[in-house]
Parts: sequence; structure tokens; C-alpha cells
Amino acid sequence: MHVAQVLYEEQQRVHVRWWITAPAIAFLVFSLACGAYRDLGCLLNLACMVTWIFPRRLIIRLTSDGLHVRGQAVNTTYTIDQIVRCEAVDYKHSFWRGVEGPGMEFPSSVVRVSGNRGIRLDLTDGLHLLIGSRQPEQLVELIRGLKAQPLVKAS
Repeated sequence: MHVAQVLYEEQQRVHVRWWITAPAIAFLVFSLACGAYRDLGCLLNLACMVTWIFPRRLIIRLTSDGLHVRGQAVNTTYTIDQIVRCEAVDYKHSFWRGVEGPGMEFPSSVVRVSGNRGIRLDLTDGLHLLIGSRQPEQLVELIRGLKAQPLVKAS
């Protein structure tokens, strides 16, 4: 049985912002106590509170088999052969425009939790993928090192 060697692992998470969440919880409890639970504002408050309470997580793991990306809405593995190009990038994020980064053209996908640095991958299927990372240069160096190694077939 082949066990892949872990070369890099990074776990990111957004911490709960209690200075925003505590007033939202107090308002929700007050609204429920007053019987205003049918109010649209209360439901919107609940939706915002749930978004802030449950922290978002992202786990990036590079093994000898490939790049594994796991988060709330994604659980994907990209083999080293699928990666055509890899580079460290700085990107911008705004509420209105989303994520803007160099080389991010259609079709593209973004996996991030926070920050403004990451790696951009160009894949064999034409997808441009941006993955947020705290140490993008190290991750890019490791991926390029794996791509430079010749494939060894198990016999």
C-alpha cells in the first residue's frame, strides 16, 4: 500500500468576531422574547449571525500524490500532472467585485478564507485556480520541485 508523504500542510481559519456577534445574539434573543420572530430583519440577523459564528476553514496539503484542498464548500485533489503552471500572487478582494488577481480569467475558481496572498494554478482542463495561502512562495517552490521530478512507476 502506497502512503503519500506530506510535504506541506497549512490550516487557515477565520476567527469569530465576537464584537459583532454578541450584539447580534442579544438582538436575536430580544426579538424572539418579544415574539418578533416573523420579522424579516430578525431572519436576516440570524443569517448574518450564523455566517459569523461558524468559522470558515481551509486545509491545504501537498503530498507526493498531489495538492489536496479541503474547505467548507470544496474537497478536491489535483495531481501534479494536472498543474500546468504555478505561481505566487497577491490579489485583491472586495465585497462588490469579488477576487481580482493576475491571470484570473474565465474559467476560474477561488478558494480562500482570508488574506490577500496565494497561489495561482493553471490546470490542464483550462481552469485557473486561486488558492489563498499564508506561505505561497514555499508552496510554489515545493510544487515546482515535484513537477521537476521524473515519474517513477511502481513495479
